[in-house]
Amino acid sequence: MVAKAVDNIKVTEISSLFSCHFDSGVRGCERHFVLKTSATEK
Repeated sequence: MVAKAVDNIKVTEISSLFSCHFDSGVRGCERHFVLKTSATEK
């Protein structure tokens, strides 16, 4: 259960990285990824 949830989170991160890259470019994508990862780690 937990491992599957982690896999889903990773897939979501990857897909969001691609989508934000196309939406707002690399700079916006990096900011988005940092916010997502920092929120997840806390």
